[in-house]
Amino acid sequence: MKRIGLFLFIILNILTFSQKKMEISVPMNYTDMYLYKNLEEGEYKGIYADLFDKFDKKNLDEYKIDYVLNNKEKSDLVLRTIKTKEGIKRYSYIKTPFVYRVAIVVDKSSKIKNIGEVKELKVAYLPNEHGLKEIEERYKWLKLDKIEVRTADEGLNYLKSGEIDALIVKDWNEKNSGESDYKVLENIKYNEQIGVKKSEAELYEKINLFMNELPPETLKEIINKNRISFYKYLLKDTPSYENVKKRYKELRVKLGEDKYQLPFYYKKNGKYQGLTINIVNEIQKIIDIPIKFVENGDFDINGIAIENKNGEKKYSYTKPYYEMKLSVANRKSGGFIYNISDLDNSKVIVLKNDYSEAYLKKVVKNSELIEVNTYEEGLNDLINKKGDYLVGYLGGLTGAITNSFIDDKVKVAGILNETFGVSLATKKSDESLTNVIDTITDSFTIDKTIVDNDLLKNSIVTQNYKLIIKIAVPTIIFILILILAIIKSEKNRKKAEDLSYSLVEVLEMANQLNDEDTGDHVHRISLYSTLLAEKLKLPKKMVEAIARFASLHDIGKVAIPSEILKKPSKLTVDEFEKVKGHVEIGYKLIKKLKLGTIAENIVKYHHEKWNGTGYPEKIKGEEIPLESRIVSIVDVYDALRQDKFHRKGISHKETIKIIKSDRGISFDPKIVDVFIENEKDFNEIYEKNKHALHLATEFYTAIKK
Repeated sequence: MKRIGLFLFIILNILTFSQKKMEISVPMNYTDMYLYKNLEEGEYKGIYADLFDKFDKKNLDEYKIDYVLNNKEKSDLVLRTIKTKEGIKRYSYIKTPFVYRVAIVVDKSSKIKNIGEVKELKVAYLPNEHGLKEIEERYKWLKLDKIEVRTADEGLNYLKSGEIDALIVKDWNEKNSGESDYKVLENIKYNEQIGVKKSEAELYEKINLFMNELPPETLKEIINKNRISFYKYLLKDTPSYENVKKRYKELRVKLGEDKYQLPFYYKKNGKYQGLTINIVNEIQKIIDIPIKFVENGDFDINGIAIENKNGEKKYSYTKPYYEMKLSVANRKSGGFIYNISDLDNSKVIVLKNDYSEAYLKKVVKNSELIEVNTYEEGLNDLINKKGDYLVGYLGGLTGAITNSFIDDKVKVAGILNETFGVSLATKKSDESLTNVIDTITDSFTIDKTIVDNDLLKNSIVTQNYKLIIKIAVPTIIFILILILAIIKSEKNRKKAEDLSYSLVEVLEMANQLNDEDTGDHVHRISLYSTLLAEKLKLPKKMVEAIARFASLHDIGKVAIPSEILKKPSKLTVDEFEKVKGHVEIGYKLIKKLKLGTIAENIVKYHHEKWNGTGYPEKIKGEEIPLESRIVSIVDVYDALRQDKFHRKGISHKETIKIIKSDRGISFDPKIVDVFIENEKDFNEIYEKNKHALHLATEFYTAIKK
């Protein structure tokens, strides 16, 4: 028996000492769902703990993980840090997907317009929070006179009294710029990083590989799971939580009367979906009380609330979980809006009892405000000329236009500068519910964690049969006429068969058409290409052909799946290969329609590069047809300017810099020179043609000429 015990003891020691010790330094005062010590179990829990548990299992349990508080000097890893000039001497850094923002907030009356203009700044900051070291690291020339404050509110009081120039604060969200006494000088996004000791090169490689290969779905599951477990742990046995559990058998959450307000909610197959719905469902799992969504009447939580001074008398607002801009819609024939004063002396349609109504009453002059209950009602009034403009929030308004399929009748004519934060709101009279909801929603603040990016788009939520008909019917008629004409001649019966097959293919592609966002893009491409061809002094017939067919350059994308075209993150290698296939698909379609060499060349070769690194055939220099080289440069120009699902568009000035840098690499140097000489004209085309068009319209216009 003693021998057995001794044997087991030896085996245990071998196993223990064969493990590599991995000491992880944990920052002090960062107790949230990302990492916390569960005092009941005596163990570290949270998203990082789960990630390292998965990492350990993947590496065959070879690491003995030990969490220690704030021991940066000796630990193998440092969590929740950023790359610094001093740090890179000791650590190699791995970027995590967890983001936050550091804001430099000033009084609205401050004369400071740009951080680059000042050399000294008296600032307040919160100790042991992200903020101060990030600003010091980024703005090395800036001398900071620092005052430590306990809370952001204390810092704002210093700001209001003029004792400081600015407040440095993490995760500042603009609740309502129309009523705010403050403005954000800088709002800088950072990714938390993991610092790995340079001596632990093997460990660095393993963790870096693990983080890069971690599927987004797995990470999302880890986040959702830990949000629920952390807040259950945090709220357990608190008076507020106990009171809420006793008082409510069900919580009523108010949405709106519109069928959909994207990205907040929409109804599909009888169930609500959307960003607000996701957040509320997470809250339901944490507090374990059923949720009921209501359109009107009494409610316990307002799901889409905007903080304002009138509302503050009755409601408490959480930190915003989304930001949006006020926008203006008008009829397709109307002009564009550049300033709120453009609404003066007009009839403005606005949502009844919405904050935008109260705001407009303060800022517009001699205008009649027409109240409606929903965006859908407002759009109908706009179409029927009962008002000149409809004012609403960008996401809800564009979603209503898109999903009602009326973007051939109305457009978003302008986006105003005012920013509004969307929060959850509870009644001030219910302090317990307010405390619980406010605590939980801290994890949903903008940029603080990963959200489902699919819910942040104004995507179609119902099948757009109108669009399918719009592209299919004219194309079918066009091809049928050609078939009938060709059948008359026995000699051309083979061509008729070819066109019949192309008819089938067009029908299949029309059924897959799902990327309406390209509509305004292709319209501008046609205008750019025409201008550039004229400036290059090409023959008149060639200019006319380029003008007619440039808009078809991406027609092959009708066969690329929507989830790839609208993916809000970087494409995988396989996904990018599928996207690249659009040139061959488009080429085959155009070739079958017998639209001519110029049309075929534009579609097939507009992604070739001057240095031969493009696709599909990697041809280079003047081997690339001239019409393709023209479309290539204007396609890139417009793509960089335009907002995409995974990024914001950039300015004209920045775009020109990129095009100049690609002279002789991606683009024909001579064409770049002509483009740069006329850059103001291209910017003017973009600014005057931002409104959305249908790809189907452009396609039909080109083929019917």
